[in-house]
Amino acid sequence: VGNLTVVAEDQDNLNRVLSQMEKIVRITWSNPPSQGARLVAITLNTPELFAEW
Repeated sequence: VGNLTVVAEDQDNLNRVLSQMEKIVRITWSNPPSQGARLVAITLNTPELFAEW
């Protein structure tokens, strides 16, 4: 859970930021299982991370 507050100089800049954020979050919203699987794969295949786990 998180929060992002954007203060923009004008509506045009705010729309640009919103457009970019929508592109970024769409990846996570569209493929949540792949995000977790990727983290597990990295953790199990990196000796340092595996040791901490």
